[in-house]
Amino acid sequence: MIEFAIILPVLAILVCGVIDLGRAYHLKNQLKNAAREGAIYGQTHPLSQQIPPASTDSDDPCANLQSIQARAYGELQQSGQADPENLVVTVDPATTCNVSPADGSLDSTEELTVSARSDFSLITPIMGAIVGSPIVITETVTVEIQ
Repeated sequence: MIEFAIILPVLAILVCGVIDLGRAYHLKNQLKNAAREGAIYGQTHPLSQQIPPASTDSDDPCANLQSIQARAYGELQQSGQADPENLVVTVDPATTCNVSPADGSLDSTEELTVSARSDFSLITPIMGAIVGSPIVITETVTVEIQ
């Protein structure tokens, strides 16, 4: 009985660590898939980067809901990401309002980088006390513009 009392805290930390490690790995895969989905769309539509503000004007060039960011967010929604408000998707080189690049033009063979970042909150208080919470997980995908 004494041996069990001595080893129980070690086993509890080990089990909690495995649970949180599995959840973190799952989020890492979701972020990688979201960045990959945005990057694949960005290969052929490099200027369509941002989710535009709501607009009722049909001639508004920003009224395109198909964008790199929208594709990344959509991928996370399909995969069951619990907190999409916690997600940040960035694109480099950046353009503004789906119309023109910030620094001129984007040529084919240039690289486009899509990053997806999210905070990961540990659910087990034991591991949260050891490593701190939340942990920022970032995944990046770089593709060549076609």
